[in-house]
Amino acid sequence: MPELLYAQMLTCEKALIEKDGALSCIRLAEIFSIQPEPPLGLSLSDGVIRFMAVAMARFSEIDSNEHVAKIVLERPSGQLDSPGPQTFFFPAPVVEIPGGINMIAEISVAAKEFGLHQLHLEIDGARVARCLFTLQKGPEGVPLPGQSLPL
Repeated sequence: MPELLYAQMLTCEKALIEKDGALSCIRLAEIFSIQPEPPLGLSLSDGVIRFMAVAMARFSEIDSNEHVAKIVLERPSGQLDSPGPQTFFFPAPVVEIPGGINMIAEISVAAKEFGLHQLHLEIDGARVARCLFTLQKGPEGVPLPGQSLPL
């Protein structure tokens, strides 16, 4: 892997790549609440939090080799989960601008554990960035994701 200049990650509700190639993150989020007692017939693990992870990395030089990037979820217990690696090639360089990648991933986290979770960005097997988010029990009446409150 070429020398890393910087890498960063964040979580948000939605992420878009605009027509001009600009990256937009909508509704930054780091705390997610879920109903502590799910409705009859559902278990707590039926609750899934969905959000977007946005990662960026820039390098001093880029090459024409294939590289591997992946996002790894680390739960409060230390359990690691990953949807699998994504291979990529660096795009053609723009003069005077460091080369690198932008990565957007939809993340689904089952409500197995509450507390501080971490997302790690790994490139070619090296952890280069991380972000934190909290999954907490919300007040009664907060719907599970995908459910609406009764009227």
